[in-house]
Amino acid sequence: MTTPAPNLHTDFASPERTSSEELERQARYFENKSLLTEFLDAVPNVFVVLNQNRQIVFANRTLCGILGLTNDQPLRGKRPGEALGCIHAHENEAGCGTSK
Repeated sequence: MTTPAPNLHTDFASPERTSSEELERQARYFENKSLLTEFLDAVPNVFVVLNQNRQIVFANRTLCGILGLTNDQPLRGKRPGEALGCIHAHENEAGCGTSK
């Protein structure tokens, strides 16, 4: 379920965001797939899964470690630029991916 983004300016990507309930459902998919998450956590490179609105639903241990996090919970729902502190992520009210 996508939350409409009325009157949010975007130069490029869609400003819509996934509802918190749907975002949690998407994240639970990875919590219930231990073999998959063990594999993705073993990858030495950064690995994230984004939903249709470019929001993080899973981030592997490598990214969490780089950001000083013990798990990906604080990253869920953020877009990559928001999670990584991109200087352009908040130029438009609609967030990462919507500014020039």
